[in-house]
This record gives sequence, structure tokens and C-alpha cells, in this order.
Amino acid sequence: MISTKWIFMILMIAYVASDVADCEKSISDLKSGKYPEADQMLKFSGRSFNDLGHYIKCSELLDAKYTLLIYKNKFGVSTTGLCGPITCTTKDYEEIGNTIVEALNLNSSSLNKPLSFYNSEEFNIRPISSGTMIFIIFSFIFCGIVATGTYLHTLAKNFPNQSFDKKYPILINFSIIKNFNTLTTTPENIENTYILNGIKVLLMILVTFAHSYYYAKFTPIQNPNQLIDYFTSFAHRLAYSAVFAGDIFFLTTGFLLSYITRNLILKNPSNFSWGKFAIGKLIRVIPIYFYIYIFYLTAFNYIGYGPAWPIHNFLVSPSCDNYWYSNFIFLNNLIPYNKYSCMEWSWFIADYIQFLLFVPIIIVLSFYRKAYCYLFCGFILLANLVIDIVLTSVYEYNPGVYYGFTREKQFTEYYEKPYVRIGAFIVGIFIGIFYSINMQKNKEKVEIKEIELGVINSETPLIPQAKRHSLPIEMRILLLTKAPKLRFLAWVIIVFLIFAPYRFENHGPEFWSSFSKVLFLSFESLLLSLSFSIIVVFWMIENSGLIKSFLASKFMIVASRVCLAYYLIHPMVIIFTGANSPQDIYIENSYFVFRYFGVVVLSALFAILLTIMITYPIIGFEKMILSRNR
Repeated sequence: MISTKWIFMILMIAYVASDVADCEKSISDLKSGKYPEADQMLKFSGRSFNDLGHYIKCSELLDAKYTLLIYKNKFGVSTTGLCGPITCTTKDYEEIGNTIVEALNLNSSSLNKPLSFYNSEEFNIRPISSGTMIFIIFSFIFCGIVATGTYLHTLAKNFPNQSFDKKYPILINFSIIKNFNTLTTTPENIENTYILNGIKVLLMILVTFAHSYYYAKFTPIQNPNQLIDYFTSFAHRLAYSAVFAGDIFFLTTGFLLSYITRNLILKNPSNFSWGKFAIGKLIRVIPIYFYIYIFYLTAFNYIGYGPAWPIHNFLVSPSCDNYWYSNFIFLNNLIPYNKYSCMEWSWFIADYIQFLLFVPIIIVLSFYRKAYCYLFCGFILLANLVIDIVLTSVYEYNPGVYYGFTREKQFTEYYEKPYVRIGAFIVGIFIGIFYSINMQKNKEKVEIKEIELGVINSETPLIPQAKRHSLPIEMRILLLTKAPKLRFLAWVIIVFLIFAPYRFENHGPEFWSSFSKVLFLSFESLLLSLSFSIIVVFWMIENSGLIKSFLASKFMIVASRVCLAYYLIHPMVIIFTGANSPQDIYIENSYFVFRYFGVVVLSALFAILLTIMITYPIIGFEKMILSRNR
């Protein structure tokens, strides 16, 4: 631990060799105590790394300026506050940054810019950029349209004879009241597949809990070693299990895409269009995703205030400044290849959009030649497995969180890549096709019985007129999930995958052999997807009463409709509440738990508002256009 006095001594030593005269003299006076308010300046500076000092009190001094020193480490950042002379600029500090790094033994060949300086006050009150101003103006205009639409919708309800709904259908389509009613309207007949809605909501809550720990990297922490203990402790395996949430999301997404699409084609083949399919999927993602992303890109950096708020800009500006465009073309999981993308958690959206390209091919093959369909899916799974084995072998990636995907290299080069994540999606496609065939055959049972028994009358013998056909292989595979031993094995595998890396994370990367790490990383996603599918399919085909009443409840159905907006928003709420703190935070379980509930509530409120303001008006336009075409 380095005291602030030692830091200023280092600054003084460095400035002896520099020609920044004013700053050099001020630091010399500060060291000797001749500088005005020198004692208070040293008092208001951080005493060590992860100590921000007193930002507000330092800013109140006439001859002082608060400067935030940021050092990037393997997981996040270490920071300290320097209440230095007003004559010293951040550029002055940067000129001697290397000397400070060497004196503090912080230098690392793997870090290009190990030490950075921010004038927190100047950063917090900097002028708004033109891009931010355009976004604000657009948002005000958009809110005006929404308010007008809501007002006209109210008039249309109160004065039905005035035909406001026919005169202003486009504006009324933006009505908050109308869209909120649409959001909260649930179908009368709840299908078993609605269980997946509840699973999606529970996963989102779990991901929020895990992200509360993960995005602590944007927060100055007094006891950073405690955060490492949280990542590796047995008691926090629940947070660790969120590492598999992406696989389950892709699994359920693949299932619903194949199941619903096949049903639409079977219901009305002549009216189905792949163009409408693509538009229908994209309009539910692009408008709200782009709006939230543009807000993050242009305005989010301006809403915070405090000594540590520049940390966020320090971590994200390299990608947001240089690779901002990759999110708009859904390649942010590939560009940049080995660095965090701008709004790094949006990699999931890029993977999803890229996976959509496979859906038409697989669904068409499932009707044309099922064998070709299964071979194609099997080939993708095999390729996915081979890629996993090669990548984990060559680059020696690690299982778990602390030594695994929290490291930038493994997260960006492995965890978020589509060719690594596609396995769970393809398994979901498989199961969705199987379940669609199962439901189709169940609907035909009555017709099959009539064929077997014939038309029953007084002259018809009660003997079968046609042989009973054996069940399709897809139905037989699904019926295997009724076996208790198979379901028990599935639960055992899931629990094993969650707890297996515990000893590894506590003993370090050398605790497992290279072969063990390759084996675990290569098969964990596939094993989890298959095991989870066994359990969920059983719930659906058995019509599990208690489970269905909970997971497929009306609340879960409504909550699942705002999951996309919630997913995109909640990390920003976490970052804002952490990095906006006036002082470095002492973390403990109570801190994360209490903040967690606040994050969930705030994120849900923002998600509901944005969904009814952006997503549902677009869906309304889609319905208006389709109804006119009909």
C-alpha cells in the first residue's frame, strides 16, 4: 500500500527531470509545505490505490485540482485520487506516468497504457457533444409523438363518434395506454411451451445477480480481494451458474424459432413468407436495440457525476471510439476480435442475429428431407465441437469465472464467438422440430383412431381396418424424457457443471491438466443443453401442473415480453449506481443484495417504458400493413 505522500514524492522526483516549470515548482512547494493548503491537499488525496480521497473537499480548495489516477489490471481497474496543484494538468501527469509506474512496480508488458489520468471535474462538466445533442433532440421529438398519440387515444375512447382512431391511426399507434394494454394482454389458452417464458424471466434475474458482481470492475473498491473471493467461493455458485445462462437462452430461442415457424407453415403454407419472417424478427430487435445502444454511445457518459465516473469512459472509449459501427451491423462479437466491444454485453444480440441465418435452411430441410435436416444440424454440432477442442487446446483457456471468461482474452476470443455458442442454439432447433412433430401427431390421433375402427354403425364389425403405425422416431426420443433415471442423470450433469470448477478456481489453473480443461470446456455447453432439454421437454409433454402454473403464469408471460429491453438496460443501471459513488466502496454481501433489488426494479421500469414506447408501436405498424395486404 503506497501513501499519498509517497506518490507526491515520486511526482517530485519525476518532475525534476521535466521542464514543466509551473507544475514542478508547485509540487516542490507542496512537498515542502510552502504551497497554499498543502496539508489539506495531502489529506484529501487517496492514501493508497483503491482510495479515492475526498473529491468534493478537494474541489472546494482554491489552489487545488482533483485528478483521478487509473491503473488497468487483469480484471478491472485500480484507482486513487490525487489532490494536486491547480497548475498541474493531466498531460503533465501523463508525461511522468512511466516514472510513477516504475516506482510503484505497476509496469506490465501486456498493458499498452497501464496508467491514465483524468481531471474528474472537467470530465463531469465537459460540453455536450453534437451527437449527444442530436440524440436528445430526437428523444424529445419522439416523446412528443408518444404524448400526442396517448392524448389522441384518450380522445378516441372518450369521443368514439369523432373517429379519432381512423383519422390518426399512426399517432394513436404510439399511445402508451394502448401499448401497455397490449403488453399486459395474455392469451386465454396457455400452451405448455409458455413454460419457456418463465425460464427466460428467471434467467434474466439470475444474470442480473451475476452481473452485479461482474460489473464491479467499473467501481472503485476498497477491498478488491473480497471480490475475487466471491468469484471463487462455494457460497457464490449461484452467481457462477449464470455463466450458462447464454446457452439456455440460445437453447430456448432455437426451440421457439423452429417450433413456432413450423407451426405457421403447417397452418397456412401458401401465406408464409421468409421475408415476413425476417422482418418480423428484426423489427422486434433493431429499433429498441439501436435506441438503447445510441443512448449508451452518446449520452450515457454524461449522466454520471463524481470522482470515479471517468472510469467507465477509460474502459470503454477504445472500443466505442474505434469500433462503434460494429454493433449496427451485428458484428460486434467479431469486431474487434480480441477486445471488448462497445456495450460489451450486446454480443448476445449479434450471436442471435447471426444464428437467424441458419433457421430458413434448417426448417425447409425439415419439411423437404428430415434426414438432410438432421445431418446438417449434426454437421454444425460436430464443427462446433471441433472448434471448441482446437481453440481450448491451442490457447489453453480455463474453465470458470476468475481464471476463465472474466479475462478479456478468453471472453473476446472464445466465450462470445458465434462458432462457440451455436451448439446450444442448434440443440434447441432440434428439440423444437421434434416437439412440433410430436404435437402434429397428437392432433392426428383422433383421425388415426377413426381410420383404425372405421365408421361405427350396426353393420360395421369392430375390427381394425388399418394397421397402427409405429411412432415417429422424434416422438420416441421425446418420450424417453419420461424415464426418471434419465431426468435424474440430467440434473446430476447440470449440478456437476456448476460445481466442478470450484476446486479449480481455488487452486489455480495448474490444478487441472490441459486435457481436463479441454474436455470440460469443449463439452460443457453441449451437455448442459441436452440435460436442460430433457428436463424442460418432460415438463411440456407431461403438462406439469404446478410448474406450468408458475413458469407459464400471466406475470411470466408479460415479464418475458420486456426481457430484451431489460437485458440491454440492466448493466447500465449497475454501472451507474457503482461508478457514480462519491467514495470507493467497501463490498460485502449485503451491499450486492440490497443494490441487486434496486437494479432489478429500476431496470424493469425502464424496460417496460421503452418496450411500450418503441417495440409495440413497431409491431402495431406491422399488423396494420399486413392487414391492408390481406
